[in-house]
Amino acid sequence: MAERLRERGHRIVFAVDASYRGKLVGFGFEEEIIEFSVTKKSSDIESDPQESQSLIESRVQVLLRSGILSAKSSREKLEILSGDGFLSRIVDKVIANEPILKDIIARVRPDLYILDHLVGPPSLIFSDKPWVFILSANPLSGIHDTRTPPNFSGYAASGDQSLWPEFRERADNAFAHHNQYYNRWLKANGYPTIDNNLCIPESPHLNLYGFPEELDYTDIRPNPKNWFRMDSFMRSDDHQELKLPDGFHLKGQKLIYLSLGSMASVDVQLMSRLVAILAKSPHKYIVSKGVLGHQYSLADNMWGEKCVPQTRVLPIVDLVITHGGNNTIYEAFSFGKPMIIMPLFADQFNNAQRVHEKGFGLRLDPYNCSAEELLNSIDKLLNDTDLKHRLSVASKRIQNSDCFQKACELIENLKSVDSEMAKKLTILFAPVVGVGHVNACIGLAEVLLSRGHKIVFVIENSFAGKLSPFGFIEEVFASEEENMGKPGESEAKSLLETGLLSNVTSYKSAEIMMTFPVFEMLIDRMRANEPQLKAIVAKHNPDVYIIDDFAGSPTLIHSNKPWVFLFSGNPLFVIHDDKTPPGSSGYPSNGDPNKWQEFKELFKNIFKNQSMKYNEWMKEEAISDSPYLNIYGYPEELDYLDLRPLPKKWLRVDAFMRKNEKEVFKIPDKFCDRDIEKSKLLYLSLGSMGSVNVDLMKRLVSILSKSQHKFIVSKRVLGDTYELADNMWGENSVPQTKVLPLVDVVITHGGNNSVTESFSFGKPMIIMPLFADQYDNAQRVMEKGFGIRLNPH
Repeated sequence: MAERLRERGHRIVFAVDASYRGKLVGFGFEEEIIEFSVTKKSSDIESDPQESQSLIESRVQVLLRSGILSAKSSREKLEILSGDGFLSRIVDKVIANEPILKDIIARVRPDLYILDHLVGPPSLIFSDKPWVFILSANPLSGIHDTRTPPNFSGYAASGDQSLWPEFRERADNAFAHHNQYYNRWLKANGYPTIDNNLCIPESPHLNLYGFPEELDYTDIRPNPKNWFRMDSFMRSDDHQELKLPDGFHLKGQKLIYLSLGSMASVDVQLMSRLVAILAKSPHKYIVSKGVLGHQYSLADNMWGEKCVPQTRVLPIVDLVITHGGNNTIYEAFSFGKPMIIMPLFADQFNNAQRVHEKGFGLRLDPYNCSAEELLNSIDKLLNDTDLKHRLSVASKRIQNSDCFQKACELIENLKSVDSEMAKKLTILFAPVVGVGHVNACIGLAEVLLSRGHKIVFVIENSFAGKLSPFGFIEEVFASEEENMGKPGESEAKSLLETGLLSNVTSYKSAEIMMTFPVFEMLIDRMRANEPQLKAIVAKHNPDVYIIDDFAGSPTLIHSNKPWVFLFSGNPLFVIHDDKTPPGSSGYPSNGDPNKWQEFKELFKNIFKNQSMKYNEWMKEEAISDSPYLNIYGYPEELDYLDLRPLPKKWLRVDAFMRKNEKEVFKIPDKFCDRDIEKSKLLYLSLGSMGSVNVDLMKRLVSILSKSQHKFIVSKRVLGDTYELADNMWGENSVPQTKVLPLVDVVITHGGNNSVTESFSFGKPMIIMPLFADQYDNAQRVMEKGFGIRLNPH
């Protein structure tokens, strides 16, 4: 990539480990050496061949002892990769190198950064300069999609998909502890954290990966935004010379290249095994022997060195036997060479499987394949004329590809963001008291935090301490009520007393709301908190306000700062249109419009009556559409866009789902060990408010106790007042976004967060609405065919 950018007149600087000293200047690049060793400079070690070889061999022994170079399965090797300390050493190295990298940046003053790394240095990924991520591994390593096999698995794209979720979860969790360790350091040093289970995020600007079109997974899923595929990143000029011994390769003989890469070739026993098998072949072999190549001898039909110039070898051979490293895959493909792939770990399994299932080579187990199997595979590929033709066509396409030119243009078009937007913003979130509203705000705030912005939450005392673990600043309203109980408890109990949680129609529910004092309570609380809010605003001087509330604080919506209205309920509640049913009615979208109008009049009177009670304060300050931006969370498949267009300055997102829910939970072993064919796992939650109806919860528990399935139950604030059945496990609070991936069906009240989160994880729903927009969610899920609506009573 750097060669092509240099050819277009750009200055190229490489910041590299000292082991690469002097190896890049030959390409015309500048080198900035990052010296990591704290005891002896690597340049001194390099000048002492004996000490250099000793260092190599000690590292080799660590690799061999890990078990990664063995006949273990991809699943077993995932565990090894997780625990062998490889990534933690890289994290420590990046942390130690950060001051050196900052010094290099200050001297070089780059316009743009290009990273191919497992760990994102914060001075690069959190700067105000654009950065490009290069993925030089199989695309499954960077583009995660449930339609494709799990990363590192080597599972077939058309294989048994029931194996995928368990492996994917293991892969996601394999490096989570490294991510947590790195995030602690990032947070302690004032940087945003990284919200995937890796140590580097996708670039918001541009991500490049190298993989031939013929092998890519775009037949299964499209590429995400800001991802661009290259056929290869192949170097145009390898500066190492290649000279075969005189008489080694005679005309008419087949010539084969054997390379297991720089890491796998240190398994001298494996290399010796393959050499012994290939010694029986009539063909000639060029062998890349690796750093321990002096420890074994080649057969008479072979020639090799510790390191051979691969891009000079590939054009002259007829077949490649490889471990399946990504560079070797796309370089062999570029030269139109058939491959036998013998994967050993990580994305090599995916590459081997993809080449095999696409018919461009064969996958073999390097440790367990027989001599006959390997030798027959070689002859099969060498004699496959149809394969030669297909590879020739692919090779010509790649050689004529303009992907490098397009990639260079994409990079050149990356401009530093406008100076106002490049500024790291201070964003103040002001959610109404309520678990669902706060959780929705967390989902958006996590994304903004990951982009380098400072996040401040203004919250009630009941949420104190629950937001700082996400990396947000908490500003807690001081209250005369020192202990307001658990979030939503007081409002929920008031709801219970009104009869709103009883067996009533949506129309009767709306009538109850006309006399229910919740809005009055919210307005009184807002008015009491207004002086404190002014002080908080003066303290932080936010650039933007994001409000999820039923009424708008005048300090925020009448300031000279832009504000965003975030609505975490069903869109009918706030986007009113004659072509859609009234909000909170639960009426079908093909229902009687006259009935709609009657309900709309009733609903309008709810807020009119409340406004009169507040001496016109709510009428004046009730929240309206923001003139800047309004956002709501609702899946496209459920939205009402088939009935009406979106109004101006409204944006739909699929969900405000939290990515890093901090609550930890462990379900009982008997739930994990169940017969998944006979006993499914279901999740029951009526939300923080609906679950206070203990009689209703007991009724559902009693019914579900007769089921053959297992249930996880969110018991909520009054959960201590009733018992669960033997086929159930639950707690007063369970982390919903961690439960949802595990279950098969969700039984829910239909709160907006529960609906959008269940939909995001692809779970069918039984919705039992109790009040307000829950009726609309239940009806919409049912009429769109994604679940069933039932009366919980």
